[in-house]
Amino acid sequence: TVCLGQSVNLTASGASTYLWSTGANTAGLNLTPNATATYSVTGTTNGCAATATLTIQVQACPLSLSAGVLNCQPGELTVFVAATGGDGSPYEVAAAGITPWSAKTGPLTIPVFNDTAPLEIWVRNTGNPVSIVRYILPIPACARPLPVTVTPIATEPNTQPLQIAGASISCDSRIITVSTTGGNSAPVYQRILLVTSFQPASQPLVLDNDVFAERRPIQLQVQQNGVNSAVFTFDYSSQCRSVTTTPPVTQTVVVTEQSCASPAATLGQPLTLSASLACQENGGILSFFPHGGQLQANTVFEFMSPGVTGWTTSCTVSVQDADPVILTFVRQRNLITNEVPAQTTYTLTNPCTAGAGRMPVEDTGFSVTLAGNPTSARHAEIALAGKDGLPLWLIITDLQGRTISSREVTATSGFKPYQLELGQSAGVYLLTVRSIKKQQTFRIIKQ
Repeated sequence: TVCLGQSVNLTASGASTYLWSTGANTAGLNLTPNATATYSVTGTTNGCAATATLTIQVQACPLSLSAGVLNCQPGELTVFVAATGGDGSPYEVAAAGITPWSAKTGPLTIPVFNDTAPLEIWVRNTGNPVSIVRYILPIPACARPLPVTVTPIATEPNTQPLQIAGASISCDSRIITVSTTGGNSAPVYQRILLVTSFQPASQPLVLDNDVFAERRPIQLQVQQNGVNSAVFTFDYSSQCRSVTTTPPVTQTVVVTEQSCASPAATLGQPLTLSASLACQENGGILSFFPHGGQLQANTVFEFMSPGVTGWTTSCTVSVQDADPVILTFVRQRNLITNEVPAQTTYTLTNPCTAGAGRMPVEDTGFSVTLAGNPTSARHAEIALAGKDGLPLWLIITDLQGRTISSREVTATSGFKPYQLELGQSAGVYLLTVRSIKKQQTFRIIKQ
């Protein structure tokens, strides 16, 4: 008796020549029977023949999986995967949340990002997702990533670390002047987080015009001897409120005059949003439909969908390969004070059959891989590669736009793992990977 899909070897002996009922003329016969069957072999010696028969019973056996370590090095593990049983169809193997399904068994190379959670090896029969069998494999010590060592940089005696004491801005030139305390005689560098990279403090620190027009607080940071200061939040909105930008703050915009605004009859009601996607062969058109909102002059309705479009006043945008779940947002923003009196969200589910739900973008200069998504861990595991020396910012936010964690890294040509803390609550978080000129957004689900 053998399991469906299992091979069996039959061997005949005691004669000079052999002939099997399958037509084979060797002493040994290898079979993979799909059903119970009877096989016979005739042996002949000096013209004298004899025949023997054997019935092989074939039955469905439970799918089983085993895995053993073949090769082990820091940050990488090669596992040999063996599967038996099942419905007789080919096997597919994956490392849960790390590697995709692969239509083979045998050696499987798995990147290792931390040394705490054990690996889950999965196997299933192709086309039968409910047949998944799991194998828990603790991470051996030899595969744990090498610890990152930081060599302290000697500082001059009797000095405090360099910190930002205050900041001011010229509203006409948008040049920011940063005052500091502590530090030593080493060169000082300064930057505006998510706007500029570090530059010598002797150079003017100029705020981008589009960011300046938003009148929102910005974050400043200085660096000395390779050590970053604490982040300093600088709110210049009251100081520069009277400066005219594009559009001019004296412009009067009434919500009922905007083509994408809520119907005039609904203003004064709570703001709600619905959305639809007109699916096409390679994407579709995403449309936003606001309802209600504050009855205020000088406000506009703006729309956003993570990974599809940033904030825009257009209520229709193009989408390539729609996601099974598309998050959409609407807000009503005052053009003079930049306040947001109303904001809400709407989730569009299963708009099309498949896809990624993002507009085509130019080459970003970097590549991002998420290890484990959805995840129940406290941290997001991120593998990042890009142009050597390219400065990148990694930011985790919730759906209300609140920053949960962030860090600046320098890209390398090979993939390098990083960790960013997620919020304590389960739900959807957004990972933004941003260079000076471009950015990508990914959705992370914490269970």
